[in-house]
Amino acid sequence: MGGMYRIEYLCNKKISGEQLYKLEEKYLGYWRIYETRIGMLRTKLAYVPVIFATALAGPPERGYYYKHFLKIVDSLSRDFFHEFKWKWSGEDQKLYEELKSKYKFKIKRIYPDTKQLNIFWPVSVLAYDKVREEVEKVRRGLFSAEDERDKKIILDCKGSDLYEIEGKTRKMKEWFDEGKVKQVVEKENNLFKRYVADFYDGLLGIRNELGEDFWFTLEYS
Repeated sequence: MGGMYRIEYLCNKKISGEQLYKLEEKYLGYWRIYETRIGMLRTKLAYVPVIFATALAGPPERGYYYKHFLKIVDSLSRDFFHEFKWKWSGEDQKLYEELKSKYKFKIKRIYPDTKQLNIFWPVSVLAYDKVREEVEKVRRGLFSAEDERDKKIILDCKGSDLYEIEGKTRKMKEWFDEGKVKQVVEKENNLFKRYVADFYDGLLGIRNELGEDFWFTLEYS
């Protein structure tokens, strides 16, 4: 599944890091996302995966850093994604520029001894109507067991992953072959609700309790 990412925060001087982490525990619990799940998101959504990718990979600006950025984005879908591998495109760049024009983010280097940069997005970006529409799509169920493309995405991206159904553990592809498509799709949809909808609800819940905005990024865990 690749590496995992967790949330890291920036806030004003009135809010302590300790306070934020306590609120994270309250609203999000133990939230993590696998890097390849972000790549998989891009097969169905636009704004949410662009926010996630630029948070963890930094700004996609032309120059010395751009090759490093592309390398990280490339790792989000790895070689086993085949047809659905995410390559940063002009459309992705356009979405990024749209968000950049509306929300003031911060660029920070979490680890001083590396060239890695992170974008810290303001939590207010999650309230953007186009982001909210995508979150609602996830709540309804990102994939459909009746949609041939959806089934192909799941098999292409996660066919070799092990799944437990009815007390038995097998590769996802084997469950598909046995006709357990609905069960697999339901598990996938529940996972993405955790990755996206819970993330959205949790960060906005923290902001509402604090009464002001703060910034977030994704850090390798």
